[in-house]
Amino acid sequence: MDIISPNCKKLLISLEKIHIFLYKVIRFFKNYLFKDPVFVFKYFMAYFQSVYVPHAKFYSVEEFVNEIKKGKSFIRIGDGEIGLLHHRDIHYQTVDPLLVSKITEIIENYNNKCNYILSIPVFVNTTNKDLENTKGKLSCWLPLKVEFFRRFNREAKYFDAHAFYRKGFFEKHMYEYLKDKRLIINTKKENIEIQKENVEKRFDVIEWIESK
Repeated sequence: MDIISPNCKKLLISLEKIHIFLYKVIRFFKNYLFKDPVFVFKYFMAYFQSVYVPHAKFYSVEEFVNEIKKGKSFIRIGDGEIGLLHHRDIHYQTVDPLLVSKITEIIENYNNKCNYILSIPVFVNTTNKDLENTKGKLSCWLPLKVEFFRRFNREAKYFDAHAFYRKGFFEKHMYEYLKDKRLIINTKKENIEIQKENVEKRFDVIEWIESK
């Protein structure tokens, strides 16, 4: 039976980490270098900063609900939309030049007077150091932070993109507003199959649209 010394184990672990890191670097250049070289430059400038925070402003839940009641729409920008912004296909949407143009326009023209509210993850305000061991730091969260500095209006207010995933948020803050509205719901086939009967007992759904 072969016995590996502790020093050899440490060396193997270090080599494995280097291999993973290099693989991610190569994949990053392959995905972005020729599609958006400016982003690549800004990304690597940001990567080595332990504190890299745009100090984005966010609506409180109460402020958000009041704005929705006034008739504003809600547009969520997450890692998928940032991927599209960089001309990358995502699992539910292939890149289309018109779509990229519209996403760019929605982001760059956004201000507090718009008839829509942009929602982004609140951890855009988390330092790189605090995100160091977070899954998706390289592929999701840092690109969003870089693009916030690059394209987003830093004076405008945003809302938490993950609010609707938080327990009790919908029932407490949105149900009363939506219960007397006529709804068009766009979601995945499996969600329609699971939720349709229950949702239609509570809301006036005029159409279900299956997302691809």
